[in-house]
Amino acid sequence: MKAYFFYTVFIFLFVSCNSQDKPKDTIMNSHTEKVQFYFYPSSGGEAIYEVDYNDGQITIENKEIPNVIFKKSFSKDENIKINEFTDKLRIAPNTTTEIILDSWRIELKINDIVYYNKSGVKMKDLPLEIKELLEYLIIGSTVKIDLYDFS
Repeated sequence: MKAYFFYTVFIFLFVSCNSQDKPKDTIMNSHTEKVQFYFYPSSGGEAIYEVDYNDGQITIENKEIPNVIFKKSFSKDENIKINEFTDKLRIAPNTTTEIILDSWRIELKINDIVYYNKSGVKMKDLPLEIKELLEYLIIGSTVKIDLYDFS
């Protein structure tokens, strides 16, 4: 009876300690299913440019010019890279933005959560992590995102 008791305790401790020794890199990162960039004229209305990554597919569209659309599928390695970019990002503490006339507003959503929303910015003004993600998503695109000046 004592041997059975010690055997049961030994197995319990072995399984318990073994489960804690797993390397940290086996912990799954969050899976990025959707990344959406919207580029709005500050005067309001619909987005002029849309970058829509949805579960391995990218669609980039210029809404001002009909049928100006770029589509591409990402490989497994490219999807992993996108997850690495999005894992670096943090939700901005304040995602409401004031309207600055004659400028652009850029909004970034990841899995339908707003991470960035700011008016009066240009591409060069984006935070580095957001800029790197955007550049990675639009690489090779035939749709050019031109944040032109307003007159």
